Amino acid sequence: MGVGKTKTEKKIKWLNVIAIFFLGAFLGWLWETSFFFFRHEDWKNVGFLHGPWLPIYGVGCALIYLLKIAFGKNVFLLFTVSAILCAVMEYATSWTLEKIYHRRWWYYGRLPFNLHGRIYLGGILLFALAGCLVAYLVFPFFEKLLDKVPRKALKPIIVLLLVILVVDVAVSTFITNVP
Repeated sequence: MGVGKTKTEKKIKWLNVIAIFFLGAFLGWLWETSFFFFRHEDWKNVGFLHGPWLPIYGVGCALIYLLKIAFGKNVFLLFTVSAILCAVMEYATSWTLEKIYHRRWWYYGRLPFNLHGRIYLGGILLFALAGCLVAYLVFPFFEKLLDKVPRKALKPIIVLLLVILVVDVAVSTFITNVP
């Protein structure tokens, strides 16, 4: 009986999961804000929070990271589950934001194969593809960087980011960043 763990039994490093959440939230914010800028030639924070992050991207990245640990090199399974996950998350987020703020942050009603304008097939497939690319190209690189950071240094950084995020959510609840 071997002492080492198989890849599917790999121990989850929860600080890495949280760090990947913040990386994904920031990169998602950068992507969406840049997309808005190039489309409208106007700078605008497109998220519902005031900080430079979109939690839906962060949650998606963290979940895809965990799925990659679970599925290993099974790209087809990761793609399929990512597509379902992205569709459910995007639909639920759109619905929730609309119910709370009475506004829509995105609308895909003019695109083919959409569901109530909240999600559409092309976007789901692109998010699933992006999830796979990030899982197999970005995460390994980012994990190597995180492994070089001492845990004693990483913990306070993560705690500080979590506190800032919680404050941002609280402030944004009362002073919304409505588009």
